[in-house]
Amino acid sequence: DAGCKTCFGPQAQDCSSCFKGTNIYCHRGFFETAEGSCEACDSSCLTCDGIKSQCLSCDDGYYLGSGMCRLNCSLQTYPADDGICRRCPPHCDVCSDDRTCFKCSFLYLMLNGVCKASCPVGYYEDMEEGRCGQCHPTCGSCSGPLADDCETCSPFSPKLYKGACSKECLAGTYYETEIQMTQCDVFCTECHQTCMSCSGPDANQCTQCEKGLVLDPNTLLCGVTGDTDCPPGTYLHDDQFTCMGCHGHCYSCEGPGDDECLTCVVPKYLHSKHLFCVTFVKN
Repeated sequence: DAGCKTCFGPQAQDCSSCFKGTNIYCHRGFFETAEGSCEACDSSCLTCDGIKSQCLSCDDGYYLGSGMCRLNCSLQTYPADDGICRRCPPHCDVCSDDRTCFKCSFLYLMLNGVCKASCPVGYYEDMEEGRCGQCHPTCGSCSGPLADDCETCSPFSPKLYKGACSKECLAGTYYETEIQMTQCDVFCTECHQTCMSCSGPDANQCTQCEKGLVLDPNTLLCGVTGDTDCPPGTYLHDDQFTCMGCHGHCYSCEGPGDDECLTCVVPKYLHSKHLFCVTFVKN
């Protein structure tokens, strides 16, 4: 064609370079160079611009991302219907579209397809799975999914004891409140070993005694009568009625000291010479 400076065929679109002042038409798969000639795009590009590796579009089965044609989109992008690798939602590494995430970026947690920096109330941070897990229904906040993973309680089960929430404190415990800046938490705390129910932690705050013991209505102490023995974790006081608490390491004892144990709570062992409980016995 007369408009071509050089060509590879007779048609106007067969120019490989043009005379000054005229624009070249490059076939698909070619791009116009600064010198006004057509040069082949990179083999991965359907069309390109400026340089051979700067793809503008891709063949079927490939997706355009960062100027390159790929079989799979890179991290934090997804293959959109228009053949382009589009950005995932914020803080998302793997997604199916711009709304649904499957895997969050490091230190972010998944909740209903959205990545969160922290979990809302009623959920716990499952760092191993990278998600916000839902607390047990009785929990207000929690450290895990189980009923005894509660840190605070829901209004429907307000009393917390050993990580579990209930409507009322269990037998052998009483409730006390701890008023904090923004909330009032109710905790169930263990009664004295001799009490089945109580109003506080001390031996003289029993309202009902453990089986086999009787309540002194004047002192509110639970004691033994007849051939009854004191329950585990207590010993008989010199008054021959009151059951007093052993040291916390003792399962049974003959007095309140840590060196007056007769048997030990698991996993401790009784030292054969000194009658106190140790984690292990040295030879």
